[in-house]
Amino acid sequence: LAEIEPAGDSGKTLVVYFSQGEATKWVAEDLAEIFGAEIEEVVERRERKTNFLGFMTSGFQASFWISSRIEKPAEDPTAYDRVFVLTPIWSWNLAPPMRAWLKANRGTLPKCVFLTVSGDTKPDKVAGVMAKLSGAEPAAFVGFAERDFKPENRASYVEKLKIAVEA
Repeated sequence: LAEIEPAGDSGKTLVVYFSQGEATKWVAEDLAEIFGAEIEEVVERRERKTNFLGFMTSGFQASFWISSRIEKPAEDPTAYDRVFVLTPIWSWNLAPPMRAWLKANRGTLPKCVFLTVSGDTKPDKVAGVMAKLSGAEPAAFVGFAERDFKPENRASYVEKLKIAVEA
């Protein structure tokens, strides 16, 4: 990631993410490395099952805009100049744990960038919901697709990171 550098003094940065798998976590870790940022994982109070029933429950909650109960965050976003908010997309919607985090921090986010990770859902659909829940208009939103994580698509991944970093 040496080819990506924040422009000028970007201030104090927080990267907040929820990830059931690895992809959203990878993007969060890359952003934290680029900015030398604090990173915070949104953690659900109850462990989410990864079997068929858990998969169906997750899709139901996402489809019907149900928030998860999450652990109290360690970081206060108002203490930062910029916050990156990353979420996977489930059933074409915002993941329930990130829905809860955004609602809990409504009206407190400084300059923010929203990032989504999905199989095929367009990021603008979810970014609009994120903006409404948080009460914040993002400086940018970027969507990563499964294909962006394949080695042969590294250039696409890096270009999307650059959009987020330059916002």
